[in-house]
Amino acid sequence: MSNTNNHKVGCQNFIYQSAKPQSEWKESTEEDRAIRRIMRHKLVKYLRHCDPTESSARRLAFMAFKIEEIFYMSSLTREEYLDPRTLKSRLQMISQGVVTLKIVDSVQNLDSP
Repeated sequence: MSNTNNHKVGCQNFIYQSAKPQSEWKESTEEDRAIRRIMRHKLVKYLRHCDPTESSARRLAFMAFKIEEIFYMSSLTREEYLDPRTLKSRLQMISQGVVTLKIVDSVQNLDSP
């Protein structure tokens, strides 16, 4: 049975399909939070590698946080969420709007006083 979920991320909604109820692999445990911190750290490193001219650590951290949230909410399994082989393609899906993400305005607001 497929379960459709709507989530608010950034300024827009996105919909993902889940084959299992969310609670079967997504738990609010210390281990889960640690895995998510590691993923955000990897995303910051990857984003910094893709755009070495980006000097704002705050902006990179914010983008990584939003991207990680989409990865986490849209992954059907922990293995899918953690798969480093699909990192680039998942980022491309976000940038192409397959999964909607509106972070440009939010990131620009970080630079405002």
